Amino acid sequence: MKKFFSILIFSFCFLTGNFAQQSSGEEPKMPDPKDMAQHETDQMKKGLLLTDSQTVKVNSVNLKFAQQRLDMVREVRASGDMSQIQNKVEGLELAKNEDLRPILSEEQMKKWPKVRKKMQDEMMNRGSSGMHQNGGMRGGGGMRQNDYGVNHQ
Repeated sequence: MKKFFSILIFSFCFLTGNFAQQSSGEEPKMPDPKDMAQHETDQMKKGLLLTDSQTVKVNSVNLKFAQQRLDMVREVRASGDMSQIQNKVEGLELAKNEDLRPILSEEQMKKWPKVRKKMQDEMMNRGSSGMHQNGGMRGGGGMRQNDYGVNHQ
């Protein structure tokens, strides 16, 4: 059940992440698959300590699946049917893991779920609700505390 909610929330954030940033009359801007893949690769390189050779191969896999995720989002938006989103997301994740298996070491594959969870948590903290994890409005001013409890503007 926890996995279901994690996938559902991740998908929802991904599908609706840009809505809060768009004016009501505009179509939400779709993220660039290359940017998505590069960001994910950077996080994986840091979290899994990828070699340069692995980084190139992982970026290729990430680009392939970033494009597939965007295609899925477009399909869901066009149909308005979110009932199959969980199965589609799970299917993409399973296929991606199979593509990563020959690239990553056994130790890295064991660590990958934790790194992916951390990436999902960070995405969730940015959230689609327009609220930052520190309680402030996205893009707004006001007092915030950094990680050390120090207030700043």
